[in-house]
Amino acid sequence: MRKASHVLRLFTERRASVDVAMLAFRVTLAALDEKVAFAKLKDFDTKFGLGYVFGNQFNAFIEAGGRLVREILAEKEIPARSGKVFEMAGRVFMSIRAWPRDVYGWLDKNRRSFDLLLESESWPNKTAGGDLLFSVGPLTIHNTVGFTGADLASVKGAVGGMVRGIKGLDVPSDIERVLYGDVFIVARLSQGKTMAWYNPDEDRLYVRSAISTGEDDVRFGIHEFGHRYWRRMADTSRKRDWQRHHWDVEGGHGRHLHVEYPKVGDELPWLRFTGLGRNPPNPVVVAVIGTPGHGVGAKYVVEVAGKRGTIRDDSIIEMAMKRSKREAFPTPYSATDEEEHFCEALSLLATGQLREPHLSEFRRIWG
Repeated sequence: MRKASHVLRLFTERRASVDVAMLAFRVTLAALDEKVAFAKLKDFDTKFGLGYVFGNQFNAFIEAGGRLVREILAEKEIPARSGKVFEMAGRVFMSIRAWPRDVYGWLDKNRRSFDLLLESESWPNKTAGGDLLFSVGPLTIHNTVGFTGADLASVKGAVGGMVRGIKGLDVPSDIERVLYGDVFIVARLSQGKTMAWYNPDEDRLYVRSAISTGEDDVRFGIHEFGHRYWRRMADTSRKRDWQRHHWDVEGGHGRHLHVEYPKVGDELPWLRFTGLGRNPPNPVVVAVIGTPGHGVGAKYVVEVAGKRGTIRDDSIIEMAMKRSKREAFPTPYSATDEEEHFCEALSLLATGQLREPHLSEFRRIWG
């Protein structure tokens, strides 16, 4: 049997092939099963020393599984009866962020997903011209969730809105170059809270099936096309100018910082107590000890759901700094880094929402 590392290199060299992705998946699954059998024979406890027990086999398997899911989305018709199980299989590989605590249990729990991916080898390939594979302007749309009727019309409208928004831009002057390639309409395989995302390694865009023709959803899609432009097309000198602009905005937000210290009875929605589950009530200030903003500052006694705790002035100032930073950018998410700042500004401009002084700076640098 070929080594897993060799197969993964082969996949990298010959990307965009479901057959090579399937080979990589089979090889890495077999290698991992072999490791597991050996570990069980030696009675290893996988809750400790996972790297020692499995080496790189687990990581190679996750990488191969994620690649196979993406290639199935690109090339295969997913049978309606298998749609939900395939969605679960996609989440297994595309949402994992760390090694599971119990690898044995994780493998047993997800074996059905592995079997389904192996079964996909017999699924038919897509054919263009129907509801599963079609064009919107210069984009090729993969309807992997099998939408029809009003649902399909909504997705087509959303993608059409993205195309029109980008074509309506006059800066950057070559922005229409991003309008090419594959766009995948998918269920919640990963990025659970976002409506669209861009995979720079494969140069593909993914759009959640829940997307609509609403202004915000269209903007989210245009944002992802912005990542393609930034990564593949943007002029290096303009990127440097934009980076300096980002740093200027980031550094200038605290020059006139206004801190509003809480009083007794005020709620602190940004403060979280552990152990209260999801969506707990906001903590409330029940006492202020000392003088806010002077000397050693004040201590605030806060209470929520019968729990009490204390914070000091430095926590209030830190939160004010974060809020000031977010408000200095076009959107809070723009403050992440210069690339996200560019994509947010681009999408706002395309939907007529970019305001001054951000509008003038964007046009100055990218016009």
